[in-house]
Amino acid sequence: MYQSIHFNAKPRAVTNASKPEVLEKLQQIVGTENVLVEPEKVEPYGADAVKEKFPPEAVVFPESTAQMCEILKLANSEIFPVTARGGGVGYTGGAVPVDGGIVIGTDRMNKIIEINADDLYVICQPGLTTFALQQAVEKYG
Repeated sequence: MYQSIHFNAKPRAVTNASKPEVLEKLQQIVGTENVLVEPEKVEPYGADAVKEKFPPEAVVFPESTAQMCEILKLANSEIFPVTARGGGVGYTGGAVPVDGGIVIGTDRMNKIIEINADDLYVICQPGLTTFALQQAVEKYG
């Protein structure tokens, strides 16, 4: 049984996401280096600022919308929970995998698609940090 190093941890849930064939498919979608499964590596993705831990079975880092779609298709066909995660600094538990499954880390999806200074909007990927956005739009005033 997985034991957390933190005091308010729940046992690590087990769903279909733990199946070797599912983990292999996730690695095929995003690359082996972009799938974390080791308990000590996934544990930080099982909590937000509230500190109650729900360790995921895996953390997956897609880089594109196409990869994201493939991951969600796999989750739907294999029936396992998916939790999206940005910076993980929330206070509501919204990015915590309470029911197990995988966490999708948006860190690699950090591109700006469009900056429209005239209409005051930006189209970007979900992993773009506020700091990077501020730097990019600074030249527009």
